[in-house]
Amino acid sequence: MFEFIGAFFDMIFARPIFNGLMLLYHLFGDLGLSIIVLTIIIKLVLFPLTIKQLKSSKAMQQIQPELKKLQKQYASDPQKMMQETQKLYKAAGASPMSGCLPTLVQLPVLYGLYYAVYGAFGQHGSSATQLLKAINDRLYAWVPHFTTPVNFHLDWLTFISPVLSVDLSKPSPVLAILAGLATFVSLRMSMPKQNKQADKDKKTPEDPMAQSMKMMQYIFPFMTAFFGFTFPAGLALYWTISSVFQAVQQYFVTGWGSLLIGTPKKPEVKPAVETLPASTVEANGREGSQAKSGKEVPVAAEKSSSTSTLRSNAHNATGSQRRSRNSASARRRNTQRTHR
Repeated sequence: MFEFIGAFFDMIFARPIFNGLMLLYHLFGDLGLSIIVLTIIIKLVLFPLTIKQLKSSKAMQQIQPELKKLQKQYASDPQKMMQETQKLYKAAGASPMSGCLPTLVQLPVLYGLYYAVYGAFGQHGSSATQLLKAINDRLYAWVPHFTTPVNFHLDWLTFISPVLSVDLSKPSPVLAILAGLATFVSLRMSMPKQNKQADKDKKTPEDPMAQSMKMMQYIFPFMTAFFGFTFPAGLALYWTISSVFQAVQQYFVTGWGSLLIGTPKKPEVKPAVETLPASTVEANGREGSQAKSGKEVPVAAEKSSSTSTLRSNAHNATGSQRRSRNSASARRRNTQRTHR
């Protein structure tokens, strides 16, 4: 049974990937560049799935306020909270595991690349004849076969510094660490943005799926780095480029996500209250008790006093006008009586 599964997996993933890699090597003459191009091709093939994942991640960010309301509302009933959370996920087309989906889908591809690289290149160190035979035996009949040994070194890194020389058929600590960091960045960017202080103050239970996603963002990078210290550096190079490509796609759809922990607190803008010396307020008719104490009185109070004064003046003016009109009417009546 296991032999059948292994043969089937080799036929579907390992051998096609290996032949594609060797075709690219014939084209570019550089194994590292061939792996990078192969990575980009695989990412383009998975692009429809990646777009779906990115949209789901964006939806997760948009429903965060609703999720927090549900967590507060059903804090005492975790089962009900889970049911309502699942309904919200379904209605919004979101999933907390969406950030891990491309990583999980790439695992068979990575496994196939492992057999493609390690199965043949793992014999690096054997005689040139044995190595060529191991490579040519896995090539399809229509793929050009090799007559000279394959160059396993990253020549373009050697031009920068001889210290950076990497043998892709052997483990590389540098590429292993880079692969782990790139995986962590990609997963963090796929998670909804969280406020650091809010997380500290949060007392309500969290959705189990979201908790699993938070755990995966640390487990996956650790596993990637761990395997990078064991497997050929060609696998670590593939995973590093794949994660960087994923992070770039994620940035253009959802931004930095949770990569930048916490959000800067906006400063509270308090309305400026202008103050005037109490002597000025006293001159406008205010009581001088506050002026004697040397305190300043807000302009708002002074404006209120001024408004009251204006109303009083307006009332007095209206009364004067009425008295003037009454006097004029009385004079006209007296004049009419005199003429009569």
